[in-house]
Order: sequence, then C-alpha cells, then structure tokens
Amino acid sequence: VDLIFCKRQYRAKSFLPLTVKEWNPLPTDLCNAATLDSFKNGYKKEYLRKPNKLYNISFNNAHRYHTRLRLNFSPLRHHLFTHNIIDDPTCQFCQTADETTVHFLLQCPIFLTQRDHLLNELSAVIPNVAQIPDRDLTHLLLFGKEDYNKFTNSHIFEATQTYILNTKRFLQG
Repeated sequence: VDLIFCKRQYRAKSFLPLTVKEWNPLPTDLCNAATLDSFKNGYKKEYLRKPNKLYNISFNNAHRYHTRLRLNFSPLRHHLFTHNIIDDPTCQFCQTADETTVHFLLQCPIFLTQRDHLLNELSAVIPNVAQIPDRDLTHLLLFGKEDYNKFTNSHIFEATQTYILNTKRFLQG
C-alpha cells in the first residue's frame, strides 16, 4: 500500500497514515490471512509482547502516574507538546529545559529534595546508582530490569512511585 504523504507530523501520526506505515512491513502471509481471526492470532503471536510482570508492582496508588510516564502520556509538558495539546514544552517550574521524563525524574532543580531521597533509596539496592547515565537510570526507574530479582525491582518501583507522589507534580496538572 502506498504511503500517505502528510505535510504535518501530527497528521502523519493519525490513524490512516500510521496504519499504512505499520501495515507495509508485515509479512505477506500475515497480510493475506484468510480470516480476520487468523490475522489477529498471527499478529498477536508474532508482534504483541507478553505483559511485564513488573508493571503489577504498585505502591500508594501511584502506579497510574508511573504508567503514564512509561507511555509518554502524562501531564509533563513535553508529553503534552508531543500530542499537540500545548505550544511550549519548557518546564514551568525551572524554565531551563524541556520538561521531559528525564528532566522530571533526574534533572529539574525544583525536585532536588525528593530526588535525593529517591537516589538514597535506590543506593540500598543498586551499587553506584549515581554513576548511571540519566537516560539509562530513567529507563530503569520506568521499566525496572529483568536481570534484577523481584525484591530489587519492587524497591525501584516503590522508590520511583514515592518520588512521583512526593513531587506532587501530577496533582498540579
């Protein structure tokens, strides 16, 4: 199927252009499935990942906010900007950078006290946590790590969710 030309990025991410873009790389046998059910079953088997057991770890009802950060669908200004809801992704608190997930979790000076508590909690289960690059540490805070045992991942998620609640950032909109 021919790709649909779009002048604007938000249009390219709309249903039809995005569907065509995702349809084209599918294997021919899957595209030519005899029934909708056989297509769905083949697609699920090949492309859908099994749910991550770590995502069931929840503390203080903060798992909703944690999930929103994981999905890039939170009230952070960069997420709102990406979804064409606001015009400026700059952090409204420090106004020094875009309010990305990395900025919120590890860089915004406004949340320094909460971040110190987060890093102290993490240092109990992760050696040299302060030396982990911000992008890698953000990924760890959001997704955990399959190499770690359930206790360590639970500790990481509890500390992250406590940080999210303590900043009160999501309560501010």
